[in-house]
Amino acid sequence: MNAPAVAPRRVPGPASRFGLRNLARFARDQLGMLRDVSQTYGDVACVALLGQEYYLVSHPDDIEAVLVKHARVMLRDRHSVVLERALGKGLLTSDGERWKHQRRLMAQAFVPRRIQSYGAAMARVTDEGLRRWRDGAEVNVHQEMSRLTMEVVADVLFGSGLAPEDVATVRDAMETVNEFFANSPEAVVLLPAWVPTPRNRRMNAAVARLDALIYQIIARRRAAEARDDLLGTLLAAQDDDGARMSDAQLKGLTRLMSAAPEKAPHLPTPNADFFGQMDTLTQEQRDFAGEVRGFMHTHVSPIMNEYWNRDEFPRHLIPELKKHDFMRRIWNEDGSRTPDATIMEGLFTMEACKVDVSTAVFFGVHAGLAFASIALGGNDAQKAEWLPKMLDMEAIGAFGLTEPEGGSQVSQGMRTTCKRDGDSWTLRGQKKWIGNSPFSDFTVIWARDVDTQEVRGFIVRAGTPGYEVEKIQGKTALRIVENGLITLTDCRVPDIDRLQNVQGWRTTAEVLKLTRAGVAWQGVGCAMGAYELAAAYAQSREQFGKRIGEFQLIQNHLVHMLGNVTSLFALCLRLSHMADAGDMRDEHAALAKVVTAARCRETVALARETFGGNGILLEYGVAKHFADTEAIYSYEGTNEINTLVVGRAITGLSAFV
Repeated sequence: MNAPAVAPRRVPGPASRFGLRNLARFARDQLGMLRDVSQTYGDVACVALLGQEYYLVSHPDDIEAVLVKHARVMLRDRHSVVLERALGKGLLTSDGERWKHQRRLMAQAFVPRRIQSYGAAMARVTDEGLRRWRDGAEVNVHQEMSRLTMEVVADVLFGSGLAPEDVATVRDAMETVNEFFANSPEAVVLLPAWVPTPRNRRMNAAVARLDALIYQIIARRRAAEARDDLLGTLLAAQDDDGARMSDAQLKGLTRLMSAAPEKAPHLPTPNADFFGQMDTLTQEQRDFAGEVRGFMHTHVSPIMNEYWNRDEFPRHLIPELKKHDFMRRIWNEDGSRTPDATIMEGLFTMEACKVDVSTAVFFGVHAGLAFASIALGGNDAQKAEWLPKMLDMEAIGAFGLTEPEGGSQVSQGMRTTCKRDGDSWTLRGQKKWIGNSPFSDFTVIWARDVDTQEVRGFIVRAGTPGYEVEKIQGKTALRIVENGLITLTDCRVPDIDRLQNVQGWRTTAEVLKLTRAGVAWQGVGCAMGAYELAAAYAQSREQFGKRIGEFQLIQNHLVHMLGNVTSLFALCLRLSHMADAGDMRDEHAALAKVVTAARCRETVALARETFGGNGILLEYGVAKHFADTEAIYSYEGTNEINTLVVGRAITGLSAFV
């Protein structure tokens, strides 16, 4: 009795009537579709395209079986015609004896000694390419990698005997070829080369330019002395019967070796400066912003998550900051400000906060609040002692104003006191949330004189008896900033360390006014960084078979974020110009703080939402911005207090209680 016939098992794959749906997806994202098919349907899958079935083989053992073990029965299909347009009748487009012949000849160029020499050439060319990159400069990664690839090919294949203009010809032609195969329907539906579509014409012209150059090179090399490079090896290679490669075969192999990296789909680089407002600045200001940007990406970005988890400031960054001499773009040695100090300070803050708000806060406390306190409240001797060391980052300062029982009300209810005792003062009380204080060399302490009720400022040096700092633990925002709880227990400070030119609370208010614009810039930078992270994520993250940036809801989020960022940038630029011109009033700075903090909060929330669940993971970046925004919203004058400052200015009526 005969056994019943068993129907052949159908190879799994995505269902699509006539393959139209598969074709649309394949045209949109070839590699993404093939990856998803492999992950979903296994090592062997069947994909229908325009009524034709194609088999995707993914496992290395199966690939070896197709290309090596059973190569005799695995014949090239009709799509080899399309590949021949780019590669000629070479190794990848040949069958049978032609394929064997070319494989034997080509194998002579890939013995271990040869491969080792190729590696040395690649390393040498790469080192030369890296020397072209300047620290802090922005580079187009795709363009640089494409250029580097072609330079490696020129060195390995031609022994650096290819002129720069010839390298450019090969690179441009191969990019046209790659674009044809990556994006052209002509390559999928097998449209003949003679059909005059725009893509076909560009493809034919690129291949013609490439062939003409390759034939010239081969002709020159056949007429010259043998050279010890890859092309020389291939020219000298011969089969067992003495047969060598023809010019056409060498041309096909050279095309294959010269293939540039596949050109990525052209997507715009996320840029928060949508209106090009940086272009309105001077070249010096733009260069300064670029220098800060380079510093942040080189020194801060690689380590910030580690130090966030450690709840610690990376103090080794301080010498790096000194090398860049950022402070002298804002302050002069005598404590006066440079003509565009507020613009420069804002640009530093913005660029720093794109990456890490904590770094900007460290700098703002030292170079802003602490430095300004001495610059505005100190006498000449105090300025001469401290300001040069602060400019050189050799003495780090902190600013002690906020108290455990009061932040916004400290101007009317300061509980830290000072009392004159001969040639010294005795300080008592506590200060809380004092940035940099756990490791600063000194802290400017503001205290109320018990005899006159005037506010006075003191330079309290680290290690002074009665001065203790406890690092605040358990923060969920600005974790890289080290904040301290300062306790002053009968702390005696010599009168020479009292800021001699302080005129009560008026001086404290001037310091705060001077630096409040910088806090508004924190909101700009944080929002910019969150937007650019979200935009980049939307271009790469895939859900439901396409990038999430293709969904209307995500685009709505991004546009809303970009609108916020653009308006905040314009607001703070105008505020800084007013400050440098001496026209900024308290209500101007207060309005900027209100608007930037609120819109930053909204922008960062939308960015975190764009990331979905990944938005709460530190590694994606936006979670840190999300947490830090809450601090920006609350400190340096809460939004409620700043709102009342502006309200009083525009109505002439006070709503303070």
